Amino acid sequence: MSRVQVLRVVRWVLLLAAAGALYYVTQRYSFPQVPEADDSMLPTLASGRRYLAENLSWSDEGPERGDIVVYFVNVGTEESPEAARHFARVLAVPGDVLSERDGWIAVNGEVQERFAWTAALKEGPVTKGRYVLMNDNEMSVISDSRRFGSVDERALIAEVFPNAELF
Repeated sequence: MSRVQVLRVVRWVLLLAAAGALYYVTQRYSFPQVPEADDSMLPTLASGRRYLAENLSWSDEGPERGDIVVYFVNVGTEESPEAARHFARVLAVPGDVLSERDGWIAVNGEVQERFAWTAALKEGPVTKGRYVLMNDNEMSVISDSRRFGSVDERALIAEVFPNAELF
């Protein structure tokens, strides 16, 4: 093979590697799809749809109260660990104080009457690096903090923009 042919092959390999990396990044971070059977974020997010998402604007501060996020949660066992991707809204950020008021969740003293208190939550301040996430569909507790407790910031993937439905 001549030098020109080798350079062409190297260029194609680099181009394909860059395309593969771009595909991976956009599929993981930019266009997460709501699982078909997941109605936890109705009416905000519809099942089976893709939404624009990104995590670059969080920088060091992380998501804010009210943001919709996509995150990983462990749904497996110790013998067969398995992580599933879920969508939820941030109800409390590090430093907020959770308490139980007449069976409801209160954040910084403000009662959230959509969300009933559960044993998975702990009264007191939300620790650094943890977030309390809730589904918009208050009847669905399958993937929020009422089932799993507060979520580690490392499990958060990206912020989801509900008005940016792609396809």
